[in-house]
Amino acid sequence: MRTLTLVTSALLATASALQAQADSTALLARARRLHAQSPLVDGHNDLPWELRTRGQSDLEKMNPDLALPQLNTDVARLQAGGVGGVFWAAYVPVETIGHAPGPARVALEQIDLIHRMAARSPGMEMAYTADDIEAAFRAA
Repeated sequence: MRTLTLVTSALLATASALQAQADSTALLARARRLHAQSPLVDGHNDLPWELRTRGQSDLEKMNPDLALPQLNTDVARLQAGGVGGVFWAAYVPVETIGHAPGPARVALEQIDLIHRMAARSPGMEMAYTADDIEAAFRAA
């Protein structure tokens, strides 16, 4: 009787695992269909600040299109992960208040860096509206 119980338990565990795998496969297929229909957008990305502080805003020295394993993100990893749009943060730390060059200049330099990133990258396009994002997504 003990052998029958062990065999039954093993069969139930196998059936459960197979069902879980089928469920997972179906969910993954559904997620991929949804992902193909709508762009996945990163709502806040600090890559420009990292390029400024670690690469002195020199896009030749620290090319965001290439692998940057020392950073949390780069364009290659965003694309590999299926990210279809990014809000690049023009981050300005509060510590710039009252210190040269000052927060306004830092903000403008960050915005300039974002524009330079997009202008030189074959994988980036500036989008200013939701329609721009959808058009770029459809064109990709």
